[in-house]
Amino acid sequence: MTKENLQLKKRFYTRLMDVYRHNDIYIPGFNFLTRSILQAKAESDFASIAKKSNQESEAISKWFESKNFFFGYGVFRSGTTFLADFLNRHAKNTTVQHEANVNDYWYYAKAIHSKIEADKYISDYRLAEIYYRTKGLEFATYGEINPFLRRHCKAMQVALPEAKQFQIVRDPRNVLRSLMSRELLGKKDPMNAVIFPAKGDAYSEDWSNMSRFEKLCWLWASDNQFIRETVGHTVKFENLRVDFDYFDEYVLCYLDLKVDADAWKSEMEVVYNSTPRYTFPKYADWSTENKKHFDRICGKEMAYYNY
Repeated sequence: MTKENLQLKKRFYTRLMDVYRHNDIYIPGFNFLTRSILQAKAESDFASIAKKSNQESEAISKWFESKNFFFGYGVFRSGTTFLADFLNRHAKNTTVQHEANVNDYWYYAKAIHSKIEADKYISDYRLAEIYYRTKGLEFATYGEINPFLRRHCKAMQVALPEAKQFQIVRDPRNVLRSLMSRELLGKKDPMNAVIFPAKGDAYSEDWSNMSRFEKLCWLWASDNQFIRETVGHTVKFENLRVDFDYFDEYVLCYLDLKVDADAWKSEMEVVYNSTPRYTFPKYADWSTENKKHFDRICGKEMAYYNY
């Protein structure tokens, strides 16, 4: 039986990008304008909630003590939307969100380069934001399975150590095909200019000479390594969709959630949030050069998941 849970409407930034990225029009200056709007919104929201929460810290602390929390992290196109929506529909007395706050995307880029920025974002803003966004709603467990927060998993671990965390990962050959068919780190991605390796990263000096494909390989490998080394619990997307025992052990039991097996069975063959149009081929048809780049950049991280 499904239930009514907290539902989030897509934010303006997301709706705007949905229109822009699904057509062939390129608008000069649009990236800078959109990024500037997102930055202004994110910094304004941060300042507002940081100030407000400082005055209500005791009430916020008590609220957090009364709930259970979990956070799942993964690179885009790894099943985060599917799992968040499924659990939100079926897990009892639980609300589970996906990209709950678009401001996370602006601060994701900052977290790549600064642990201090990551810690500050979670402790001074993001936890209180959850409180204000869900205040007045009844649930025992709050969860997010949020790709925007993947570089904040260590900061979340420090600020909210009682929350359970996990990684969701998918075969990078499929992830890369999907990402290459979208706008991420491409000409139409407003965040392209601010997402790049931190100083000291093995790919930092070569970044400007790397192809978009190489950059997306780096993003998959680097972010998954960061999540894996931080949270210590990995869920493979392919497995959770074909094996209820796996789903039960690695997701439900780990998160202390209850979902009916029939509900799982009824939805595992349904495809949600699919890429509307593939413009990049399957792995078998990749160029020899791209396969070499892929093996060089992603090979080591892939081995941890037996892909």
